Amino acid sequence: FSGKSIGSISTTQLFINPDFPEARSLRNWFDHVGKDSASLSVSKDITHKNEIRKTVSQIKGEGLGRSDKPDWITLRAAISFINADTFCYTCCPLMIGDRKCNKKVIRSVDTKWKCNRCNKEFEECDYRYILQAQILDDTGITWVTAFQEAGEEIMGYSAKYLDAVKYEHENVQKFGNIIKSRLFNQFVFRLKI
Repeated sequence: FSGKSIGSISTTQLFINPDFPEARSLRNWFDHVGKDSASLSVSKDITHKNEIRKTVSQIKGEGLGRSDKPDWITLRAAISFINADTFCYTCCPLMIGDRKCNKKVIRSVDTKWKCNRCNKEFEECDYRYILQAQILDDTGITWVTAFQEAGEEIMGYSAKYLDAVKYEHENVQKFGNIIKSRLFNQFVFRLKI
C-alpha cells in the first residue's frame, strides 16, 4: 500500500491480537471508530475498459503477446532493477503538424543537434524516457520498457533533469540515489505485450 508491502519467510511468527501498547491502541481505534468508517480509495488506479488483471507468471504461462494483436493487461508489481545506462535518449524538439517529431537526434560537427527526419539542426534537444526495468510480483520477474509519461511517473523527474545530473553535473552519487529510491516501490502497470 502506497509503495509499502509486508512479506514473510518460513521463520516468521504471526501473532493474532498481540498484547502490547501499539496493538491495543490500534484495536481500540478500530472497535470505536475504524469499523464504522467509510473506506476511501487513495490510489490513482485508473480502471480501463475490459481491464484484465494478470500476474507475471501468467504472461509467459498463457503465452501473452504471441498473437497478431498485442495483449493489454494490468499488473501490480514492484520495480526490482532499473537499467541506468540507457534510461533516455536525445530527440528532436520540432513540431510536425500538431505533435513533436521526437525522432532520435545526434550531435553534428559544430555541436548542434541534427534530426535526419526533419533535416534540421538546433541548439537544444529534448530528452525522452526509454526506461528499461525489471518488475516482479509474488509469481515471477520480467522486463518492461517505460516510455516518456510512464518513465516520468516512475522516476519522479524529467529525463532531461536526470540526464543533466548524470552527465552534465557528473553527480554519480545523486543519480544513483535517485535510481535506488525507485526500487521496490509498487505500481499498477498497464502493459502492452
